[in-house]
Formats: sequence, structure tokens, C-alpha cells
Amino acid sequence: MNRRNFLVKFLLWILSFFLGYKVGEAGSTIIIDKDGNMVSEKIDMLKKELADNTNTVGILKRKTDTWIDVEDFGATGDASGVLNQTQAIQNAINEAVNQKVPLRLHPRTVYPIHSLEIPPELVIEGKNATLKPLLDGATMLNADFVTPNTFEIYDIFLDMTDKPNVTGMNCNRVRDQVIQRFKSVGGKYGIKYQNSYNNHLDQLKIYKFGTSGIYIQGDGGAEFEISNAYGTGVKKALALLEIERTTEEDVGAFYLYNVLGFYSKHSIYAHSNNPNGSTIVVNLTGGGGDNTTEEPLAFVNVNNVRVNNAWVAAKAANGFNSVKLNNVTQAYFNNSYLPHGFRFKTKVKDFGAENLPIPYKEAFNIDGNPVLENIKFDNIDAPVGLTNDANKLIAGVTLSTPTTGRSFYLSPSVYAGAMHFINASNPDFKKSVSMSENDWVMLDSAFSPIFEVWDNGTVKAKSQFRVGDNKVIGERIDGWATPLGTSSRSGFNTSTATTQEVAQAFRALIEDLKAHGLIGK
Repeated sequence: MNRRNFLVKFLLWILSFFLGYKVGEAGSTIIIDKDGNMVSEKIDMLKKELADNTNTVGILKRKTDTWIDVEDFGATGDASGVLNQTQAIQNAINEAVNQKVPLRLHPRTVYPIHSLEIPPELVIEGKNATLKPLLDGATMLNADFVTPNTFEIYDIFLDMTDKPNVTGMNCNRVRDQVIQRFKSVGGKYGIKYQNSYNNHLDQLKIYKFGTSGIYIQGDGGAEFEISNAYGTGVKKALALLEIERTTEEDVGAFYLYNVLGFYSKHSIYAHSNNPNGSTIVVNLTGGGGDNTTEEPLAFVNVNNVRVNNAWVAAKAANGFNSVKLNNVTQAYFNNSYLPHGFRFKTKVKDFGAENLPIPYKEAFNIDGNPVLENIKFDNIDAPVGLTNDANKLIAGVTLSTPTTGRSFYLSPSVYAGAMHFINASNPDFKKSVSMSENDWVMLDSAFSPIFEVWDNGTVKAKSQFRVGDNKVIGERIDGWATPLGTSSRSGFNTSTATTQEVAQAFRALIEDLKAHGLIGK
């Protein structure tokens, strides 16, 4: 029996039992009231009311189900993108939260909407359905919570094509959120966060965003985990992932796995307007970016960056590097492909890098007159060959403006485990120090030893020793032959000494100078 017909007959029975109405014969649509009058039009009105009030029918139908179906509330979709489904879906959302069951959309169905309010603890099973904005400038899914709370979304597509000012999803005070298999096209932002933390995003595809695919204002918290996110921006878009902060407080980390952006200015852009630097702990493993109009990875006024096993490229024709560090403290890059190297600007402190192929550009581009403190790197393979051509070690560093009094500190790489000290004001001013199991050696710019200390106490210098500007010990002077005869170290009286006594003492002096290596062969 059709469920709706059953409900109609059930309501008619209620009318006849409690209000004194009598129902006509089977199949009849005539109602006889308690005074014996026929009121057939009343049944027609009742049917119309039941047909229109799909919200009530949907609630009655889903009392025993484990989800809420938007179609039961009148949201049947409209492929033309014209028929407004907002209120029907909102009614279904509210009932899903009341019953504490998921909301379910229909596969391959388009639902045109204005804006939907997302209440706490809602679960949306999108089933690859499409939500499409009716007006530009709207927020399609708005989760603006009074106190931090959660919601979940799975398998949904936000089609914001030709609506450049739409925000796909706004999340304020959202925590412990799960978003999986989310896709959006167009709009200003795909997903936007404020005051949110401990959220998990996986399998995101965000295309043709106008400003940022994912924007996170991080002052209210962090502990975001974003994995397998891929996106492309329109011309002049900022970044697939933008993280912004203003305070110096450490609020947690952003854990990024395989986040890869194309065609916008940057793939990942973490920044702060605080000149002292905000703590934005970014841990990137895998992913990176390519075909961006500026550096794929950009960090400005940021403390604490970690990048491992990333693949970061950039168009060589643009003249930009792979990574920009502008006023950054504590940055470490490891086992990553960075074909166009780093750009250092304003200040870079406590920087480390190792095992990085940089095949197309200088390893480090010093932009302006930055403060560089504690810059360490190892096994950097740049165009001129930091690991292959020891005589051109510093050729992988370019200087746009001369700086003075600063040095690069390179960890063991080029010469037998050497540490290299390079003056940033002139690439020709470089020295190296090598430490092995048995000695400590200082090397000149050609990597030749100039000063050695052995573990048995021996000190070896290439040229001379000085006290102040005065040479006290220099290179050995050859040509001294040892006199024949005997030598004496017993001394003599200068007033009575014989020629033999002086000669014997002179022979002893020559022998001792030779023994100390100061003269002779």
C-alpha cells in the first residue's frame, strides 16, 4: 500500500473517531459530517495540505530510518540550477540534527541553494551530489558556532562556476571536524576557517579558486591535518593553502601531507602581519607545488617550518625560487626536490637543509641586505655543484646587494667532512674546517690545508706564526750545514772564552735549531 494513501486513510479514521465524521464507501472521496451533510471538498483540501506539507511527511516517514533523505523534505534537485532548494534542505538538516542521524543527498543530483546554516554535530553524506549557488557573494555552507563544536561532510561537490565572490564553506569555532572527498570549482574561497582547531581534511580537490582554496586564520588554534589536497587557482589567486596569524603565541601545528597547488601565486603561503614573527608550525611531508607565478612555498614573518620529502618546482622563466623565507626563524628542509633553491629576505635565522637537489638555479638567493644567522646545510646539489665541484662551492649563492660581517655556516659536505665558513659580502672570502678522527684542519679557499692540529699535540702551519704584526716563526731556511768536530752545551766565559769553546757552542746551537726544525733540511 502506498505510504501516503495509508496516512490519508489513517487521518480520516482519526476524524471519524474523534470528531464524529463518517467516511463513505470504499473508493469514495465523500465525507458526511455529524449533521449528515456531505463535505467532499474537505477531503480534497486535506489531500492538498498533506501534499504540500512535505516537511511533516518527511518527519513521519523517517522516524525509524538511520538517516534523513532530503528528497523526503521536497529537495528533489534541479539540473538546470534554477529551482531553489534551500528551505527544503535546511528543513532536512534541522531534522537530521534533531534525530541525531546523518543527512543524505542523492548521487549525481544538483541542488541550487542560497545559503545553508550548518548546526553543530551535523553529518552530511553528500553521495557525490552537487550544491550550486543561486547568487554571487553568498556563503554556501555556513558553520558559525557560538562555542567550539564539530560537524562532518563526506563526498560533496560545490560548483561555484561563474560565481567569483562565493565562499564555499565558512567555519567559525569548529573543532574535531572531518571532511573527506570534498571538491569545489570556482568561487573566492573553497573552505574558510576562523577560530578553529583540531580538524581533519582529506582528499580535497579545489579548482579555479579566486583567492585561496583553503584559508585558515590560525590565532584561535591549529592542529590541522590536511592530506591529499590538490588545487589550481585562477590568474592572480594567492594560494591553495593560506595560513594567517597575528600573535606570537604557539597554538599548535599544521600537519600537511601531499598538499600540491598549481597556477596560483603560491601553493602554500603562511604569513603574519606581526613583524616579530608568529609561530606557525608547518610540517609539510610530500606535495609542494608547480607552475606557480611566484615561489610555490612562501613563509613571511613565521617561526618554525619543517619540510620533508616535498616536490617543489617553479617556472624557471619567472625568475623566482622554489622557496621564499622572509623574516623566518627555525626552518628545516630535508630530502626534498627544490629545483630553483631558496630566496632569503629581511632575516633568516636557525636554518638547516640537507639532501636537496637544486638543479636549475642558485641554491640561495640573498635578496636585499638580510640578517643571516646560523645557516647550515649539507649535501646541496646546485647547478655549479656544491657537492661535485669543491672549487666553486659558493657559486651556488648569489648576492643582490653586498652585505658585510656575515657568514654562512655549512655542515659537513664537500671536503672530507669539512665545515665551510663563507663571508656573505664576497663569495671569494671562504674558509673551511675539517675534523677527522686524528686531526683538525683549516683549509684555504682552494681547500688546501693551512693549519692543522693533530690529536698527538702536533701543530702544523702552512706559513708562519706571528705575535701581533711581528713574525716570530716562519718557514724553515735551508742551507745550514752542521760544523765538523764536537759540540758543547756547557757554556763559556765571554771574557776568557777560546775560539774552540765558541765553536763548540755554535755547533750545538745549529744542531738544536735543526732538531727543532727551524733551520736546515
